[in-house]
Amino acid sequence: MDHGDDGKFQQDKFLGDLDGPWRRLALCFGKDPNFFFPNHGTNEERQNRKFCWPCPVRQDCLNWALETNQKDGIWGGHTEKERKAMKKEDRLKRFYTYIEEAS
Repeated sequence: MDHGDDGKFQQDKFLGDLDGPWRRLALCFGKDPNFFFPNHGTNEERQNRKFCWPCPVRQDCLNWALETNQKDGIWGGHTEKERKAMKKEDRLKRFYTYIEEAS
């Protein structure tokens, strides 16, 4: 993560890295990015994840995070640990599909 001297996440860099028209439709558009980078395993993290669930572009956000390998923060209502598990599951599915098709 790119933090400034005050320890806060650099919002200009954060917003500049996000591509796609979906971003302006997000419920979090304009919200302080620090909200999505709470300490892992805290009540704050659980509460902040819930913020994403009713968002109309939650899946677009999650897809963007997975495609760009976002290591930190809450994206599409999911933590880094959850996204890592999703990627692992996807790799396994692709592997088994490859084995099945090769047989």
